[in-house]
Amino acid sequence: MVFVLGYFGYKTGKLDGQTVKTRGIYNLLKENTDETVEFYDTEEFRCNRLSILKMFWKVMLCKKMYYLPAHANLRTIFPIIYCLSVVFRVKIHYFVVGGWLKDFLENHPFHRRMLAEISGIHVETYRLKRKLETSYHFENVDIFPNFRYFTYDISKFEEGRQSIVYEKGCMRIAFVSRVEQSKGLDTIVQVADILALKGYSGKITFDFYGQKRDGYYDGHLLGNGMFDYKGVLQPKDVLEVLRGYDALIFPTHYEGEGCPGILVEALSVGLPIVASDWKYNDEFVENEVNGFLCETFNAEAYAKAIITLAENPEMRRFMSRQSYVKSQFFSVDRAILLLENIKND
Repeated sequence: MVFVLGYFGYKTGKLDGQTVKTRGIYNLLKENTDETVEFYDTEEFRCNRLSILKMFWKVMLCKKMYYLPAHANLRTIFPIIYCLSVVFRVKIHYFVVGGWLKDFLENHPFHRRMLAEISGIHVETYRLKRKLETSYHFENVDIFPNFRYFTYDISKFEEGRQSIVYEKGCMRIAFVSRVEQSKGLDTIVQVADILALKGYSGKITFDFYGQKRDGYYDGHLLGNGMFDYKGVLQPKDVLEVLRGYDALIFPTHYEGEGCPGILVEALSVGLPIVASDWKYNDEFVENEVNGFLCETFNAEAYAKAIITLAENPEMRRFMSRQSYVKSQFFSVDRAILLLENIKND
């Protein structure tokens, strides 16, 4: 029996980077192994504290554990899990969600010693891999990208995506994330003002998808004709919705930003991306290749990038193709190959 332990969010239906990645690894295992795959949703702690005993029992019974903890679980539960893994000879493969692990370990030397001994630490970015290897001399770190369920096929892309929506008269830009100030809404307000002054009010629109979290949209964006809030997207609908847009904007300055799944999803449908040069965004967006990386709070830089896309259809086509080419790294087919290596460990 193999065991997936992490924050699935099934009790509340929560959807974020943590729950989407955890469910994705679980589904990938179920579809690509002959072994029994069981899971434990750490959200059960909230409803039934005693259910932790069930979790520990499954740890003791499994021979390999796929572990996707959030901060609290890694801090408080992992030491017990590690001790059980030593006693019962369980191989632990830790799939890191986001980019926070290096900073967390600075103040947790005991956790560093334990993690150095597990079977694998699978991170999402090369930069985090280098940090862990350089700072803590880990020798068990590799890359397992923040994959999505799409099949890479460049020939089908060439047939389909190259009809650019903007040629119909209005460039449509999507924002898909938590709808809050720290995700860059404050910057987008300034960008829209600049675009309006330059005569683009009727030529460029921004559609927002995601949970409103802090009231910033209603307080600062509501009523602007360039903006439209479209509600919350279910994961199964994201790719189809994105196909109707010309570009994605992601001007985040969120301090806890990790490896945003929306960037992978935008790549997988061939969208040029206009993003902040923040945290790990540069591992998804190559400046002036598949989009633009802008100085984080520089609204003029974002406006310039958007106008450049609007006025250069050949550049949009080039960037669209480059985004799709880059998406191959994040495809489910590649994730399956990487998983095979882990299964054979």
